[in-house]
Amino acid sequence: MRMEINNLGWYFGHSRIKVYSMSTFSIVTPAHNEAPNLLLMHNRLTEALKGIDWEWVVVDDNSKDETFDIITALSKKDKRIKGVRLARNAGSHLAIFCGLELASGECMAVMASDLEDPPELLPEMIEKWRNGSKIIWATRKSPPKKSLIYSFFANFFHIFTRKFIGLSGMPKGGADFFLIDGSVAEHVCRFKEKNLSLFALVAWLGMESTSVVYEKQARVHGRSSWTFRKRTKLVLDTLVSFSHLPLRLMSLIGICSVTIGFALGIEILYNVYFGTPPEGFTFLAIIILFLGGSQIVMLGILGEYLWRTLDEARDRPRFLIDKMVGIETKAKLKP
Repeated sequence: MRMEINNLGWYFGHSRIKVYSMSTFSIVTPAHNEAPNLLLMHNRLTEALKGIDWEWVVVDDNSKDETFDIITALSKKDKRIKGVRLARNAGSHLAIFCGLELASGECMAVMASDLEDPPELLPEMIEKWRNGSKIIWATRKSPPKKSLIYSFFANFFHIFTRKFIGLSGMPKGGADFFLIDGSVAEHVCRFKEKNLSLFALVAWLGMESTSVVYEKQARVHGRSSWTFRKRTKLVLDTLVSFSHLPLRLMSLIGICSVTIGFALGIEILYNVYFGTPPEGFTFLAIIILFLGGSQIVMLGILGEYLWRTLDEARDRPRFLIDKMVGIETKAKLKP
């Protein structure tokens, strides 16, 4: 089945779009309520990428402000800007997938639109790509200025993903944005999971990579949409999508519980016949609460896997495009 897409078309996110014009370099940016930052980012991209053939694909993740209006105005002034508005909020990672499928560059950078990640770093990353690296990570020179609790869990997560999940391609301190070769983007777009960490997927590919370091900058306007709930979902998506470790831990907890229960049973029988019989229900209540709580946690872990299995089995669109600007494409949809 074939579908022509115009500026008001719908795209169901099943296959990579082939765009008529080709650019050397694409910047893919998800945007959610980022209207005040887009003009500034365009100015800085224009200044930083002088002498480079580039395009900027901005995916409006169903913003509630004038984000898409700003994208439309910028696209009319600068033909290198392509804009998409999603019909519903899909999350930044699926918005990036949408942008990668629309981008046409030989290499592509994925970065946020809040200007915390400096566009001035892009020429250095492009140079490393020209020297043969297929994945270039941008990592912070210094840790983020967050609370001790946030820093602890962030560091633990980075170590956990590298050592236990097996994503050794991920930089030690994590990454905030990256640049990938067009062939890597083709591989990435072949994955159709809906609950997936894009950064973890790129690291999982295991292709040749390098990194550049930079100082994280302060957000210029607005507030971040990267909430605690979204961070938690990202952690769960990374863990469940790339590891069966939680299921193995469930088995280990079950074995330990049986062993402890067997040992306690022997102790109780010994006390009944040779010592002092246990009194009251305090000990029994503790055991019941422990086992009951463990079972509920295990059911929750199973639920995470089952929900993702159901979500994939339904094969619903990962994202829906409501409006497009600056893009003339033809797309093929699976029957």
